[in-house]
Amino acid sequence: MCVFSGSSLLPPVLTVFPPSSAELQSNKASLVCLSIVPSESKGFADVSWLAGGSPVTTGISTSTAVQQPDKTFQISSYL
Repeated sequence: MCVFSGSSLLPPVLTVFPPSSAELQSNKASLVCLSIVPSESKGFADVSWLAGGSPVTTGISTSTAVQQPDKTFQISSYL
């Protein structure tokens, strides 16, 4: 599960993309969480991962927040 934390009047949109079939065939599996965060958060947000309700602390790579033309912020996290 991909979890957002930060201050925002509006909730973020979180989308988790599953591993590709090619990845699964190679015994590797990456999950991608794309977070679209409303502009009033000013990009101050964090994405974390949970597995079975417990925090995942290794094997994660998360981008910095990038402002989009529509003034939202986009954050990508990979597990």
